[in-house]
Amino acid sequence: MDDHDDSRLRQQEQHLRATEEAVPSSSKKRWRLLAHTISKKRRTEGDDDLTLSVCRRFLTFGLMQYGEMAAPAASSGIWKSVTFAPGHGDASFHAAVHLLSDEAVSVEDLVGFNNTGNVCIWPAEEVMAYYVGKYAKICAGRRVVELGAGMTGVAGLCAASVKAESVLLTDGNEKSVANLDLIVRHSNFSNVSARLLRWDAPADLEGLEHSVDIILAADCLFFNEYRLPLLDTIVKLLSSNGEAYIFAPSRSGTFDKFADLAKLRDELSIEIETDYDEVVSSGRDAAALLCASNGFDENLHYPKLIVLRRK
Repeated sequence: MDDHDDSRLRQQEQHLRATEEAVPSSSKKRWRLLAHTISKKRRTEGDDDLTLSVCRRFLTFGLMQYGEMAAPAASSGIWKSVTFAPGHGDASFHAAVHLLSDEAVSVEDLVGFNNTGNVCIWPAEEVMAYYVGKYAKICAGRRVVELGAGMTGVAGLCAASVKAESVLLTDGNEKSVANLDLIVRHSNFSNVSARLLRWDAPADLEGLEHSVDIILAADCLFFNEYRLPLLDTIVKLLSSNGEAYIFAPSRSGTFDKFADLAKLRDELSIEIETDYDEVVSSGRDAAALLCASNGFDENLHYPKLIVLRRK
């Protein structure tokens, strides 16, 4: 390791420690709620992947910054400003996101469509947002849909900021979509909308078939019952030259299970990348050095990238 790499890792270490120390107690409460939800769901359905979805303390690769802000006019609740961390992405990007409070998220809300995205912003979503902002030409001038956008749809908002023709934030959970719609209404982006889209409900795709140039999805592969519906949805949505960018950690083979399904589709080509960006890879390496104190587990927290293209 040369001096430059060592200095970069030290900077990452300092940022990760500061981030972990700044975690509010409300976040810990949300994690306890989510753990209870997943435990209940696992006992009733026996999905052996579910426990992997919540066993984490690691919070961020330090690519985005989340600041305090007052609620917009005629609104309430917890709002955060989202920007790129210095040196990562377009410095002019700014979005306001609304977070669902502990009181606003019930067990029934979460189990309704297995929507853990209502509780937190996962590292894969952070990485995907950074990737979209850095490689702006992917989304510029194109019709973009984020699948499983969860609570904030940060990556979709980044796509809007790099001048996508249109951005549709989607999720299968009604409360999540209502929150996304609230964010859209208070955003500065005129090219963004939100919509309910369940991967196992063909009627939800009405009007969208073969009309999407870019699909974004983060950490959506770990539920056994939804991997095939997700793949079917991607195939139905992609335009003739469409591409899907899917960021997800290994999660004990769930990434590979989806990739294997995608390889069977004659309509698609597939590209899998582990080290797709130097900054993200160095963040992984820095986090791994601190794994004893920050809870980082590459299997759970480092998103690999699948790119699917319609042939």
